[in-house]
Amino acid sequence: MKIINKSRPILLIIVSLFYLFGMSIISSWAEQKELTFDNDLRYDVYYVLDDQPQYVANVKITDTVKIDGSILLAIQPPGINSGKTGYIALSRVRVILPVGSPKPQGLNSK
Repeated sequence: MKIINKSRPILLIIVSLFYLFGMSIISSWAEQKELTFDNDLRYDVYYVLDDQPQYVANVKITDTVKIDGSILLAIQPPGINSGKTGYIALSRVRVILPVGSPKPQGLNSK
């Protein structure tokens, strides 16, 4: 009986360590996962800045980049040549929809 009582905390510690280790791996994979967007589609990107909903309409999403530890969407507005790119912090993005989709309701900060 005493062996079982001593093994429970050890088992709990081992399970907890596996869980914590697994969560860090999943988080790392999520950061490394590349987002892909259709090159032929244009998107409306809804984001939050200073607790105010914002959006950019009819943009082409060209890439995701990591700058100073932040992941950013690289976007091109219509009529801009391929040498000009704007960026939106992915952490601020709430919704990305193809142009013509209904506007989302209730955008707020996280």
